[in-house]
Amino acid sequence: NSTPEGQQLIDALETIWAAQATDTANQTGSHQTTMSAAPTDPHFGLQWHLFNVGQVVNPGQFQDLFGVPGQDINVIPAWDQGYTGAGVVVAVVDTGVELDHPDLAENIALQWAYDALRNRPGGEPLGDDPHGTAVAGLIGAVDNNGLGGAGVAHGATLVPIRFLGQQTSLTSPFINAVGA
Repeated sequence: NSTPEGQQLIDALETIWAAQATDTANQTGSHQTTMSAAPTDPHFGLQWHLFNVGQVVNPGQFQDLFGVPGQDINVIPAWDQGYTGAGVVVAVVDTGVELDHPDLAENIALQWAYDALRNRPGGEPLGDDPHGTAVAGLIGAVDNNGLGGAGVAHGATLVPIRFLGQQTSLTSPFINAVGA
C-alpha cells in the first residue's frame, strides 16, 4: 500500500525475492550464495509473526498497532537451510479443519483425519467454526501457491482431529481420540 509501513514491507520483500532469483552459479569454492526461502504468497507480507518489518499487526481494528522490525520467529533462515516441515506429521487437535481448504488440502492426510466427537473418520468442523482451520493454516499452509499466506512448517503433513466443539464433556472425545 502507499503508507510508509507498506512501502517498507514491499522493499523488504523485494530484497528477499531478489535474493531468491540470484543464480546459484555465484559460488566461490565450497561457499554457495545464500538463497532466501521467503514465500511469494500474496498475504505473506501480513504474517508479521514470520517476517516482521514493522507492519500493522491488527488491520481494521480500533487503533493501528505496529510490529517491531525483527521481532518474529526468525524462520526464514531455517527455510533457507531446507527446514520446511517435510517429513513431519502434525496432528491439529482442535475444532476441525476444512479438509478441502485450497491452501491446506495438499498437506492434509485424509486417511488419518478423525472426528473424536463422533468417533469416526472425518475431522471437519461442525458448523462454521474456523478456529481449527486457522490453526492448521498457521502450521502448514502451502507456500508459493498464489493463495493466502504460508505456514511455519509449510511442508508438514497435517492430521485434522476434531476434538473440540459442540459437546458437554471432553471425556468421550478424549477416549475416542486416544483410541484412534
